[in-house]
Amino acid sequence: MPEVRHKPYSGEHCESTMLANLLGQQGIDLSEEMVFGLGMGLNYIHWEARNMPFPFIGGRVKPDALAENLSTVLGVEFDVRETSSASRARDNALQALEAGKLVGLKLDHYHLEYFPEKRVHFHAHYATLYRMDGEGAWLIDTKGAGGGGRTSLDSLSEARSAKGPMSSKSRSVTVKSGPRLEALRAQLADKLRAAFFKALAANAHAYLNPPIRNLGYKGVLKSSESVTRWLDEIDNPAGSLPIIAMLMERAGTGGGLFRKMYGRFLKQGQELTGLAALGSVATGFDAIAAQWTAVAGLIEQAGTCSSRDALSEASRLMAEISGRERSAFMTLAALALDAAGNAGFSGSMQR
Repeated sequence: MPEVRHKPYSGEHCESTMLANLLGQQGIDLSEEMVFGLGMGLNYIHWEARNMPFPFIGGRVKPDALAENLSTVLGVEFDVRETSSASRARDNALQALEAGKLVGLKLDHYHLEYFPEKRVHFHAHYATLYRMDGEGAWLIDTKGAGGGGRTSLDSLSEARSAKGPMSSKSRSVTVKSGPRLEALRAQLADKLRAAFFKALAANAHAYLNPPIRNLGYKGVLKSSESVTRWLDEIDNPAGSLPIIAMLMERAGTGGGLFRKMYGRFLKQGQELTGLAALGSVATGFDAIAAQWTAVAGLIEQAGTCSSRDALSEASRLMAEISGRERSAFMTLAALALDAAGNAGFSGSMQR
């Protein structure tokens, strides 16, 4: 019965919770907010397609990017495996557990027996496997998922192999052992300051320079322009708009479409670097988070009450948010560039 002993951490967001657990077990103790921020996690996406019943409003980078970005700024290496074979996927997880490592899994939470919210399928959920035997599998999950629990092996296999938007082929993630990990453990305190500013510069660059109009501050403007038409263009708005609002506010975003979490990252960055200017930007993100919470409430109200006035106000707030976020990231880019002047990295670094 492979089982890895570890003090579990249950956070707000699934991918940063998973990574905080994997890293913490290996002696790299970072808060969930620091994992999210160093992973350059904040962004925005307005995504709609013909086969989607309603638009998706997202407040972070694409799935799987947090680990890639952490590798870039910190030097930690991850062993990422994908396979279309259910038996090989199970063997990959078992081998890691037998080696004493927690295993991060990407899956569709809809199939997990312990998961409380099953209104929609979501194929880019992450949880941390710590025990598996012939009776089932035990996972660490977010606060919203009750911290995790047991699910049957069949349900776990179904969750891991499910196909849909943002899915992967039974993706598993572990932290690679070796000299680089040992060096990072020993030098973490020294590396964090440079990693913080490097991530700040890259996150600002990505948000301010979106490759398409659906992303970054331009994506927020796109949503502002389209939200007023949702009662006419979305099938079953009474059912769909509350789901959009739930995904924005309560589906692992930490509230305020991840902006609360990013504000806490900046406050922790202020403590780490001693740069007082970060505190005022963090306070600005707290205010922006409150506006996003208001937008989600208005979208939900529009669905339940068929209120066009609610969507009109949501549109106005989104336009204002776009400008505020653009200004905030321009400030962060300038702060990072100034800090980078003597640190040997560029504010235009991309993932």
